[in-house]
Amino acid sequence: MTEAFSPGALAIMRAAERLMGKHGIEGVSMRQITLAAKMANNSAIAYHFGDRNGLLQAISEWRAEPVAAERDRLYRAARDEGTLDSPRSLVRIITRPVLSIRDSDGTHPHAAFVSQMLRSRLGREIRQTLFRPSGLMDELLHRLRSHSLDLPRTLFDFRLRTASLAFYDAVGERDRMAEDDPAWLTSDSEAFLNELEDMVLAVVFRPPGPALES
Repeated sequence: MTEAFSPGALAIMRAAERLMGKHGIEGVSMRQITLAAKMANNSAIAYHFGDRNGLLQAISEWRAEPVAAERDRLYRAARDEGTLDSPRSLVRIITRPVLSIRDSDGTHPHAAFVSQMLRSRLGREIRQTLFRPSGLMDELLHRLRSHSLDLPRTLFDFRLRTASLAFYDAVGERDRMAEDDPAWLTSDSEAFLNELEDMVLAVVFRPPGPALES
């Protein structure tokens, strides 16, 4: 997918992903992104992407292929190990592929970007348009929900989105802490991610309160 973008477009997408991951989807100006990408032409974003929406869509599409490849790898591994119906395995296959995209310093710019996209109304609309559940993701969500049929579908969906947001936020917070102490990125990452998966499972599968049982 990378080869479909010019070097200038890639520089803009990398700068936008990093800045928006830190400051929010609407919290960064197009000029700030242009400067961070070292573009001499202030209209470079308009030239390559049209507007902010086009830029967000391009970043999402650019990252979709490697994320999907990693998700497929984790799916096949869980299937071969016979753990495909484990809620933990399902949560892992859904959440961890985003973390496969790292900067040279070991941080996770796309996880921070996805977190902000989930938080932003504009970002959610774009993701819902580009990534409607289908194929593998649809199967994963169906399998996960089969473990919580006592939950109303809307509550299940809300809990999973909220828990996913917390998952990526925690990864981003760890990256920020590593700016002052790089040891945060060399500590036991697997234990850290297992803890986050415990959090997601606890949020999604907590029994509904009395007002939500019907």
